Amino acid sequence: MTSLDEKKILEELNAGNYQAFTVLYEKYWETLFLYVQRIIHNESEAKDIIQDTFLTIWNLKGKLGHVHSFKAYALTIAGRKALRHIRNHAHKTELIDGFITFLKDHEPNALDQLIKNELAIFVNQEIDKMPERMRETYKKSREEGLSNREIAALMEVSDQTVKKQINYSLRHLRLGLSKFHVLFIFCFLFQ
Repeated sequence: MTSLDEKKILEELNAGNYQAFTVLYEKYWETLFLYVQRIIHNESEAKDIIQDTFLTIWNLKGKLGHVHSFKAYALTIAGRKALRHIRNHAHKTELIDGFITFLKDHEPNALDQLIKNELAIFVNQEIDKMPERMRETYKKSREEGLSNREIAALMEVSDQTVKKQINYSLRHLRLGLSKFHVLFIFCFLFQ
């Protein structure tokens, strides 16, 4: 399947076409299964995680317009689910040891990427929780790189209002990040 074919199949999946979903399932099930099994070392649980991964993807149909590589997208979801599985079974140290060994041996940058991805998703969720004007101010400042004066002119408010909105948004993110301790714990475990 060429990348052009896969793009078409992804568009059909996004439109809710079950046959497109089946094509992707059949093509990538084994790859995902082997990936998760190497992480958690349990065939039965790996199968459950992959089934849950595909169920998640099916439930996200209609929201997959941003996906350019199904394999990378599915591996990311499966990896997160494997990480959650390990987190939920943290008392099983052999799972954690297996995950660490796998990452060090096979994917030296996978952990960093996983943490970055999880953190980016969390930050975006926290930004989405902000009141509309605060979110708009934050995005103009941090994502578009506009100065406080430029933002104030665009939004027809004072520079001081922009400054307060940015401070409030940063405080909101700091509070949210204080709750997001699991990735930092994993970060220190893997160093």
